[in-house]
Amino acid sequence: MALQPYHHCLKWFSPRLDSARTIPPPEREGVMRTWVPTPGGNLELLYSLPHSSRSSWKPALLFIHGGFEQASCFINFLPCFSHSPPPEQELFGGHPCFAISLRGHGNSYQPGFLRMYFTSKYQLTQDICAAIKYICTDPALLGAETPPELFRLPPEIILFGHASGGGLAQYLLQSPLYQTEIAMPGAANVIGLGLLGAMPCFGSLCIWKNWILRLDPWAIFRFWHLGHPRSPLSSTALVRGAFFSNEMPEDDVIAFEKGMPEWESMLWFVEMIWNGWIDIAGVLRGLLQGGVVSALEEDRRQRILVVAGGKDRLIDVAVMEQMTAVYRGLWSKVVPKVWGSGEETLTEEVASQAETRVAFEVVEGSGHHLMKDVYWKDCAEKVARWLLRFSVEEGGVKVM
Repeated sequence: MALQPYHHCLKWFSPRLDSARTIPPPEREGVMRTWVPTPGGNLELLYSLPHSSRSSWKPALLFIHGGFEQASCFINFLPCFSHSPPPEQELFGGHPCFAISLRGHGNSYQPGFLRMYFTSKYQLTQDICAAIKYICTDPALLGAETPPELFRLPPEIILFGHASGGGLAQYLLQSPLYQTEIAMPGAANVIGLGLLGAMPCFGSLCIWKNWILRLDPWAIFRFWHLGHPRSPLSSTALVRGAFFSNEMPEDDVIAFEKGMPEWESMLWFVEMIWNGWIDIAGVLRGLLQGGVVSALEEDRRQRILVVAGGKDRLIDVAVMEQMTAVYRGLWSKVVPKVWGSGEETLTEEVASQAETRVAFEVVEGSGHHLMKDVYWKDCAEKVARWLLRFSVEEGGVKVM
């Protein structure tokens, strides 16, 4: 039976939750749930681990969702990259996979309307740091109920961020939080960055323009609902237009819509509008300091992957191409300084390799929600081929 188009009733107050309520298990076989303790409350962490021996595990993957999303948005990806049945085993699998629900999202603790409305990108980045430290920490620091298979994961992590979650991933790498909370204590090294329809490093003003000019000309007037963040996404048609392609089944859009948070942080989005909201070169410095090698020639890592949805109406292909060009342009300026060499010959060599260091892919036909659209398998294959560079040996040199 087909679901009827959904029109959301805006809310300003948290529903009263039964403390004894039962949270249903994840909807995908092989995906499990645990909780990350933080001062504000528990954060939901979904995970899927490889079936192979721990010594053969590849770098861990941590997926960060965007606005009005949650960890379950990556429910297709988690088992796909951790363990896949033959004949896909060679391309997929082998990575411990995690997806965090930031505060106010999914089954994580829920701040009230105003508290969430003014939650900053710094506060949300603290949630990511808590997740990284949790999955890489010593078992003596964890509660007795923590699944033992989570202990002592490989210290190398690849971050994937979707939409404004991609903005948070970039912000983390250039933030003092990364050095003080993650890198310096030796908790983990972030060695790769996947940006899936992500917030551009040069600001999101172009996205707001796309929303008004290409998606919903009435978006500004919808904020007359006392500035409620959910107002521009208060119907099935609006949600489809923002997140999904026309081929996405209506029932799937409605199911996604009903699981969206009641409200969202507006400060999070506003802080990312203008050019200069992050130190772009600092993102590369933070990324390149993870797993530093002694000589440039020995490192073949394709450190950044940028993926665009071919039919994304918000963060379109042109925006993602521009972000790719920005990171490629900075590569030759940042790498020699990080690796302790400023020679012009080295700079020219690095500049010539920029295109291979920052990869760009387009998932044809896909809307903004690359992980749940009907084209998600195409996105997964492009990600898997990029990840393959973190595990394939060529001539005794690990190609990344």
